[in-house]
Amino acid sequence: MRIPPARLIAAIAFAACLPPAGALARDTPATPADKGEFCIPLTQIDRTEVIDSRTILVRMKGGQEDRKITLINSCPGIRFNGFAHETSINRLCRSDTLRVIERQGVGAVCAIEAITPITKAEADALAEKRG
Repeated sequence: MRIPPARLIAAIAFAACLPPAGALARDTPATPADKGEFCIPLTQIDRTEVIDSRTILVRMKGGQEDRKITLINSCPGIRFNGFAHETSINRLCRSDTLRVIERQGVGAVCAIEAITPITKAEADALAEKRG
């Protein structure tokens, strides 16, 4: 069976964003203290701001605490090109991946490491780093 070039490129891009073998394995399951929330309902997200290649600030609606998304690895192109997220459950979850938007070809696929609630002061400080 022949693999279409676009699928092969997508698979390579995805693999490049993954941590080294065994880095995802844990002796103990993740707890809320070390990884934050598991999911954010998409209807509660006001907007997102990509801070750097590993950090995304999620501004929430209705005065809720904002969230910080930390990616497992650096995600090339995400700061300047933005990202897309596909879901069937109307939530953004820690187990999801984000795809960098590219005009041509396939963008990098980047895995989420943590989604953590942050205070307004922390969110504003993050936004300042973006410039």
